[in-house]
Amino acid sequence: MTYSGFWTSGLGVTTDRLNAGTIQYNTLANRPAAALVGVLFYATDFGIYYRDNGSSWDELSEDGLTVKKTADQAISSDASLNNDTHLVLAIPASETWLYEITLIFASTGAADLRVGCTVPSGATGTISTFWQSADGTDTVWANELDGVISLYGNGQIMVIKIYFYVVNSTTAGNVQLQWAQYISNGATTTVYAGSKMSGRKLA
Repeated sequence: MTYSGFWTSGLGVTTDRLNAGTIQYNTLANRPAAALVGVLFYATDFGIYYRDNGSSWDELSEDGLTVKKTADQAISSDASLNNDTHLVLAIPASETWLYEITLIFASTGAADLRVGCTVPSGATGTISTFWQSADGTDTVWANELDGVISLYGNGQIMVIKIYFYVVNSTTAGNVQLQWAQYISNGATTTVYAGSKMSGRKLA
């Protein structure tokens, strides 16, 4: 059989050529040193593709990251922020990321809900949300990353979007969603399976 196009006659199979023809994948920390032009690498922990230019890695694109909550998490009589058991994503050092949380929750009007996060040391940014009340009033709530935002409960299951804008310093780490009752109350407050957290690199 005779190949046409970009095939080169008589070109032997080598390890380097096989590597250049496949996508390598691992965590970013385990990415090998750049050495062979054309090798592609996918960082599984950050959802980013890179191409080896022979001396360094060029960032090609990013898919972003998404994690979903796979089980309900319930609390009662607890106004201290707790780590969500599923909604946490990584952030590299010296990068800016936007995280979007789709939160499915139920809390009574006596307890309500408050939401915050933890980030690596030195990171700055904001936490914000938006909702429309029953009378049509638009409300935007924003705070620093070390603060919280409050969400009203009425005993029904509610869905709301929350955003973390994180400008990270020189320490890689995690962006961890936290939540609690706004006022400690014996009624159950639940964040439901199906809630999710997505992250995308901005800079």
